[in-house]
Amino acid sequence: MRVDICHQRLLKAVAIAVVLVAAVPITGIAFGGMQSPPAQAMADEGIRAASIVDGGDVDETLNRIEKLAKDSQAQLPVYFEEEIGLFDGARDVRADDTGRVVGFLVDSSSHEAFSCVRENMMKTGWSEISLGDAEGATFVKEDGACTWALVTCTQVGSATAVVYRCVVR
Repeated sequence: MRVDICHQRLLKAVAIAVVLVAAVPITGIAFGGMQSPPAQAMADEGIRAASIVDGGDVDETLNRIEKLAKDSQAQLPVYFEEEIGLFDGARDVRADDTGRVVGFLVDSSSHEAFSCVRENMMKTGWSEISLGDAEGATFVKEDGACTWALVTCTQVGSATAVVYRCVVR
């Protein structure tokens, strides 16, 4: 009798799996017309993968990606250059459209990168408020266009991503 119960459970499990696998293409067909086109699903600003890889040529695709990366680099905000500044070794600098988020990569550990951030911020008159165990801090100062900055350093492989989120007057 125990074998019959196990056999019945196995048949039910297989039937459920078959129904689930079959449901995926069926729902895709049924609801496919309701989805927005891939280009519409992406934000107005950003990289559209379909326009990059449509040719199928690997070298051409890599060239397109490199061009998009260079074109997407925003200018470093004036307040950032004057009141915070980059430290040696910063590369792939990026800033959002508002100039309130600035990020870059450095080839060092997150601990070493944050030590450089801390030293740089202290030299330019900022006071530090620790984030505890995280590699980062909030920095404040009384004067200037930027008076508050949250800085985080996140290890990404052998490099570290340093991101500043700033309040600008």
